[in-house]
Amino acid sequence: MSRWNRFVQDIDSFVDVIKRPLYLWAVVVPYILYLVAILGILYIDPDYLNWIRSIMQIAIAFILIVRFNPLKKKHELHEYDEQIIFGSALILLTNATITQSFVLHLRSFFSNV
Repeated sequence: MSRWNRFVQDIDSFVDVIKRPLYLWAVVVPYILYLVAILGILYIDPDYLNWIRSIMQIAIAFILIVRFNPLKKKHELHEYDEQIIFGSALILLTNATITQSFVLHLRSFFSNV
């Protein structure tokens, strides 16, 4: 096995171990913060929400790139991969539409206060 293949396999094994907690933190925490801001329980600066959204997208992109990159010779779905793929699609959809609208709404609301 070449060094490159071994390196890719080691990275893939590492991501396989951390993907579930990383994914849960990258998804659950931002949506809890969005809910808290929507309900008015806590003021969260829209710039922070954009920052959190960017981190969420980078974490998910990292997982997807490592797990499904074209440099791997064999692709296998491991436990929890299907949920990550489905959840990633939902996150892309919400970030492209709902989240951006929410951030704009927060900015306009708090600029009038």
